[in-house]
Amino acid sequence: MPAAEQTHPCVRCGAPVPLSVGLCERCNPLGLRDVSASQVHGTVFVAVAVGIVMLAVLARLAVAGIGPFPATVQSVVPQGDGLAITLTVTNQGQASGRTTCRISDPADRGGSAGGFMLSPEAAGGRDAHLHPDRDRAWHHGARRGRGMPDAVNGSATNGDLADDLAFAVALAARAGELLMDHYERLEQIDHKSARDVVTEADHLSEALILDAIRERHPGDALLAEETGEHRAKGGEAPTSGRGRLWIVDPLDGTVNYANGIPFFCVSIGLIVDGQPSIGVVHDPARGETFAASRGGPAIAAGSLGVPSRAVIASEKDKLSDFVVSLALNGRSVATRARNIRKVIRISRSMGSAALALSYVANGRFDAFIQQGGLSAWDVAAAGLIAERAGARVTAMDGGPWFDLAHGQASIGILAAPVAHHGTLLDLVR
Repeated sequence: MPAAEQTHPCVRCGAPVPLSVGLCERCNPLGLRDVSASQVHGTVFVAVAVGIVMLAVLARLAVAGIGPFPATVQSVVPQGDGLAITLTVTNQGQASGRTTCRISDPADRGGSAGGFMLSPEAAGGRDAHLHPDRDRAWHHGARRGRGMPDAVNGSATNGDLADDLAFAVALAARAGELLMDHYERLEQIDHKSARDVVTEADHLSEALILDAIRERHPGDALLAEETGEHRAKGGEAPTSGRGRLWIVDPLDGTVNYANGIPFFCVSIGLIVDGQPSIGVVHDPARGETFAASRGGPAIAAGSLGVPSRAVIASEKDKLSDFVVSLALNGRSVATRARNIRKVIRISRSMGSAALALSYVANGRFDAFIQQGGLSAWDVAAAGLIAERAGARVTAMDGGPWFDLAHGQASIGILAAPVAHHGTLLDLVR
């Protein structure tokens, strides 16, 4: 009989195995012929464990989110030489904190000019810096070492207007939400004139805005597109040029809105003793707000996730590079329009004067020209925003752009960079 094969215990589980191997088949499924198999298996196990841990860490980071975090503007308040902006930061769809930042001109801090900075308040808040290259206006002419326009570097806004600015920004956003709730779901569209319509959204938005203003400022006068003049409690007529007057366009660009074209806005302006003092234009389709106050900079807030930022009008050197919002009428209109189009890159007509005029503030439009057809509610807010961004804004005769004595649909506006305003004005006369 053959001799029994000699065995020894498996180095891992103790089962009898031939002397020629170190591990039994259960502990060594790969059939390695050396006791080092246990080390190989150990290494594989550790590698797999490390991989699982790394995947878990990456998954956690992906769920938690690593900035930049989306933020929503809660308030905009004039402060010193700039604006204090309070943001609510969200993470995983929930508010996770609030920070207050301040927009100011870096030249005021003894540094070189070249762009506004968004810096945290001393009271707290994470570091945040404005990136001028994110704004199209900076791509076309903002040069290192060149100071900000006088309109932006003006004196600080009167502190009495701080709450009014924050109130108007929040109110315009509320009206914008209402408009979007009814967007492309309108039940009634009425003809207001041969080329204009009014919808139930116009009336609902206006009622929301006027009710909020009356509740907060019961002594102020009102002028609104759909319901006209509302006297102040003290008896002053809205067009007297005395006291405080809110001018409201609850939906500028109604034809666009009614046809599902996403270019319309809410416009809210505050006039104090005949002077435009607060201007807010909110574009609910883009979730973007342009705002300005007397003596302060123009800002654009919350554009599709882009941080709030101070904006300036175009500084393009060549008129031939200009994109212009253009609407002319009157005598020889075809000839004058052709003369302008010869010297610019291209013209556009967007269907919302307030929003197009606001676009001058950040250089989306290099200039805005509309000869007549405008009313106070079209220009009260947007004209101030463009002016505070550094554009020169005038009537079509070169005079003041805002005058409460102008009748409805009788206002013409030309807004353009100072260097090219005169040339454009000559071409349209």
